[in-house]
Amino acid sequence: MLEQSPPCSEIIEDIEDLISIQDIGPKERYSSRKNVKVQVKKKNINNLPIPVPIGDNIPGIQKIYIKTWGCAHNSSDSEYMAGQLAAYGYKLVEDKTLADLWLLNSCTVKNPSEDHFRNEIETGKKQGKHIVLAGCVPQGAPKSSFVQGLSIIGVQQIDRVVEVVEETLRGNTVKLLGTKKENGKKSGGASLLLPKVRRNPLIEIIAINTGCLNQCTYCKTKHARGDLGSYPPEEIIARAKLAFEEGVVEIWLTSEDTGTYGRDIGTSLPELLWKLVEVLFL
Repeated sequence: MLEQSPPCSEIIEDIEDLISIQDIGPKERYSSRKNVKVQVKKKNINNLPIPVPIGDNIPGIQKIYIKTWGCAHNSSDSEYMAGQLAAYGYKLVEDKTLADLWLLNSCTVKNPSEDHFRNEIETGKKQGKHIVLAGCVPQGAPKSSFVQGLSIIGVQQIDRVVEVVEETLRGNTVKLLGTKKENGKKSGGASLLLPKVRRNPLIEIIAINTGCLNQCTYCKTKHARGDLGSYPPEEIIARAKLAFEEGVVEIWLTSEDTGTYGRDIGTSLPELLWKLVEVLFL
């Protein structure tokens, strides 16, 4: 199927800016630790409950609730983030009232989904939940008033969701936005070979590219996903083979501009499909 698819916490512009020699966590896998930028969070003028920092017992007992709006690409991103969190030891729950942290993956194509996203943020705040925002809304409009003071993970940074969740649970606010590049050009994003927790164990959603070639005046997704960035065919094929080995019987190829796949890397959608047929069905 093809689809077009405690009171004074710290605010840290990028999780790589956080330095703490006492902390033991996934951020220690990264070597960049400079240019620290920290500022005190403003007073709680709305009198909403302030999420209580978990402390150093991370992970192991924390429960994560993931909510997704939008296209198949967003669903795939949520499955990848769920997979990494589960692999690191967090427990995924369907009942949001039981969760320690809400991971909200947004869609900006239509106003109703963005309104639901905003309402869910307010609900989480009223319940005193730790909140991490993902998806196209905070990526495309990070200065929006309703996302201020909350952790944000960019659409091309989902491979670092464990770090963002960990620091958010500790009481920090992290903004991790950026664009991945290979050889000076925009890439598809996080690796397709990351662990996954599929909502439907029989269906694998593979994002073959991100962004698009157009600049439609009515569409805000361009501001979030940016220009076209295609995944190499070999990485897509490797993901498909892995999925079938894990019991998947159906594959969806998705993106924001599926028909333009490969134009930025010298290939095309028909070529990709023939390669998939050769590897998977012959």
